[in-house]
Amino acid sequence: MGDQSIKIRDLRGGFFWIDNELLDDDHYREVVGCFGLLVYMVLCRHARNGNGECSLLLSTIADKARISKASVSRGVAELQKAELLAVEKGYKTASLFTLLAVKKVAKSAFPIETQTDCVSNRNANPDSAFLLEVHNNTKNLNNTISPPPSSEERMEPVLQLTALQEVPPKKKTKKKPAGEVDPRWQPFIDMWLRFYHSQSGDKGGFTPADGLQLKRFLKENPTLAVEEFRRWLNFYRLWPKANPAAKAREVLPRLHLHRFGPLDEFGKPLRTRLKVVPEQESASARYRREMAEEVEASLAKHGPDPRLERRLAKLRGVEER
Repeated sequence: MGDQSIKIRDLRGGFFWIDNELLDDDHYREVVGCFGLLVYMVLCRHARNGNGECSLLLSTIADKARISKASVSRGVAELQKAELLAVEKGYKTASLFTLLAVKKVAKSAFPIETQTDCVSNRNANPDSAFLLEVHNNTKNLNNTISPPPSSEERMEPVLQLTALQEVPPKKKTKKKPAGEVDPRWQPFIDMWLRFYHSQSGDKGGFTPADGLQLKRFLKENPTLAVEEFRRWLNFYRLWPKANPAAKAREVLPRLHLHRFGPLDEFGKPLRTRLKVVPEQESASARYRREMAEEVEASLAKHGPDPRLERRLAKLRGVEER
């Protein structure tokens, strides 16, 4: 077994890489989101060696990153804000993207050194060696340097804090007493149900939404009696546009408009009939009546007179016409 060499086939093709700081540094994590990271990876894939430049359309980047063009624009803005990308927009052509240098963060106080471990055979043949390499990382992401604290050590600060602070007892909250029910509540419901049944013939119930509207109606009309409420409903019944199947929640908000009487189809009070007023006497008719009275008085005083009788007949003839 020791004389046999083990060869590992490397099937990797072309590849590219990005700086660790882009994933590990808190500054870049706050500024660059998922869209910015996807756009950065596509630009690294297509950037030319040496200068870090590439010319791509936004649609091409969106297709490569599997996101929309709007998300690509958002990612480009994030990279520009983080000073990782410079853009020269072209007119009806692809934009020129230039990848800028990534700011290196300070090394951690406990760096993880690069380790190389080679396990070879007796002949120390390099072709048959296993190579294990751990890349340098500037952050202790997995907290592998120091052993984790025990359960007793984790609970000790909690126990000390609990001993120092006394938890106050919970105050018993008193339930608020229910509000007094308006004594008109049930009579108004009964009146409405009778009105609704007579109008629609439906024996439907009184829903909670109707009850809420009735509560508002009673609050807005604190002095309204049941008989007055019935009179308002009768006036609403005479309205040409009254809906026989309307619920209380639809009628009550506008029922106060019918308190003075029935309304016409335009929502205005109906015109009452005009009283018959006797026709007033004109000035000429009054003059002829007064002259006829004087002629009659003269005939009664002086006796028959053909001239006065003809004048009287003429005045009365005009009156008869």
